[in-house]
Amino acid sequence: MDQNIGTMITQILPLLLLITVIIFITIMPQRKREKQVKQMLEEMKKGDWVRTIGGVVGKVYAVKGENVILETGPDKVKVTFTKGAIATVGDAEVEADGLAESDIKMATKDGKKEK
Repeated sequence: MDQNIGTMITQILPLLLLITVIIFITIMPQRKREKQVKQMLEEMKKGDWVRTIGGVVGKVYAVKGENVILETGPDKVKVTFTKGAIATVGDAEVEADGLAESDIKMATKDGKKEK
């Protein structure tokens, strides 16, 4: 009987170790990413360029608790989002340089504001 228990332990132990390693490999990067996202959202400030999970790009106008007010588009329309809707945060200089004038002109007719 003792021999059967010893054999069972030697068969189960590698399986348990393998499961533990797989869980460790998958959970640790996820926790690291969650910490990075939390830090990114906490450090978000007025003037930062952000992209929402829905694809809206705008400049942070104000941060009020869990809400973020973004200025977006050539008319500087202000839209309120929750912090959970923010996908990425970047610097104003980097994002402003990345916007092509053709993208801005596409939002307006012939590069002029529509009335």
